[in-house]
Amino acid sequence: MRSQTCVLRARDQRRKGSFTTRWGFRAFSLGLLDLIARGRRFSGPFGEVIASTTRDFRSLLRTAGDFLQPAVVKTEQANTSVVYGDRFILKLFRRLEPETNPDLELGRFLTEERAFRNIAPLAGALELHRPNGELTTLGVLHASCRTRVMAGPTRWTL
Repeated sequence: MRSQTCVLRARDQRRKGSFTTRWGFRAFSLGLLDLIARGRRFSGPFGEVIASTTRDFRSLLRTAGDFLQPAVVKTEQANTSVVYGDRFILKLFRRLEPETNPDLELGRFLTEERAFRNIAPLAGALELHRPNGELTTLGVLHASCRTRVMAGPTRWTL
């Protein structure tokens, strides 16, 4: 029997918990990307998880090719981020607030309402619709913007 892998620890105002999987990190991360890509929904004890994409997602995915190897961003940050090759970055929020996260709200506005091209475009999101009607953002998927900093290592910019 394989042991469970803790993928993400999260807390909101009332509860704390963690996402665990027996699949291992790679399969779980690719599963999250697939969940978003297919716009899936599923229910659990905390409510219904809703995955969605933006209008640009399909064209961004087509240009990604077959190489979307997931890797955790290991820099010190308040959230957990997974990069998929050089195409996408999924930010999973550790502190869950009972509202739409500003990253998602602003990303939707700039990507879909204004077609602003000077940011990493929003590609998708994971949200939790709680039984009491609250909508909580679990994570946001952005297309990547890679930049070189002083001929140093490649950095991600959101």
